[in-house]
Amino acid sequence: MGGREMGYMGPGLPGQRSVLVAEDRAYMENLWGLPSGTLRTETRRGTVEVFSQLAEGSIKACWIICTNPVATVANRKTVITGLEAASATGT
Repeated sequence: MGGREMGYMGPGLPGQRSVLVAEDRAYMENLWGLPSGTLRTETRRGTVEVFSQLAEGSIKACWIICTNPVATVANRKTVITGLEAASATGT
């Protein structure tokens, strides 16, 4: 499971496509057999937002695999605060 699947990887779609490009959305909706207009154009701010929401309690748990966000995310304090507040974490 990666960032795209978890909804925090910005506008990315498979194949270097973007939800911000109408043709890319239409292509993926057709490929996946989805009704036109199913893919949203709203994007998230990124990884730091996920850890902020963990700290606030709106996200309760996270599963981290093959990475160490405390070492790799620029806003280290937010990551630590979020992980400490989480009800459950898995590594």
